[in-house]
Amino acid sequence: MGSPFTITFYHSDTLQASHFANDCFLLVDSLVAIYSDYIDSSELNRLSATSGQGRFFPVSAALYDILLLSKEAYILSNKTFDISIGPLTRFWRKARKEKRFPELNEVTEKKKKVGFDKIQIDTSTRSVYLTERGMQLDLGGIAQGYIAQKVLERLQQHSIPTALVNVSGDIAIGNPPAGKAGWSIGINVPQEEEKLLKACLQPREWLTPQPPKGGD
Repeated sequence: MGSPFTITFYHSDTLQASHFANDCFLLVDSLVAIYSDYIDSSELNRLSATSGQGRFFPVSAALYDILLLSKEAYILSNKTFDISIGPLTRFWRKARKEKRFPELNEVTEKKKKVGFDKIQIDTSTRSVYLTERGMQLDLGGIAQGYIAQKVLERLQQHSIPTALVNVSGDIAIGNPPAGKAGWSIGINVPQEEEKLLKACLQPREWLTPQPPKGGD
């Protein structure tokens, strides 16, 4: 999905470790082929292509599952998390490539095609109907973390509990390395690929109540 993807895990057998890693990356490839909006032939884009055609589109179990989770996120976020944002994200990608700032009327026109209420999910037939022509679904806000979790679960199925999956900052973690209380996470300095921000807080310091300043 155009992002760095790393898997860290521990295993006593190098050959088996290589086999399990390959299995996980094949899983990633299969899910990317479903969820990516950069691949024209992806299942997500084939679904989007049916928008406004007045028909339901049968979807795979993998796409159906993430659509239901996206709907739940839409509800829990008071409608601020919305995977129907695709027309706007594609429009802004194009504007950025052209190095221009869009006109307000252009943005307003794209917004007319956005809204999870325009997505109908039939749970009895596992199919989806996009009611507005020109809709484009964008799973960028959920797919990377979802895939990371699925990879972690695959490793656990291989009896590998100690693992960390990192998809460009979307992280799923299992048990920490032996002898460690947890995983150590570093954050890059902006615009510096190889330089990490200094650790400026002690563990859990940010949770410690601080006394009020001044005379209050």
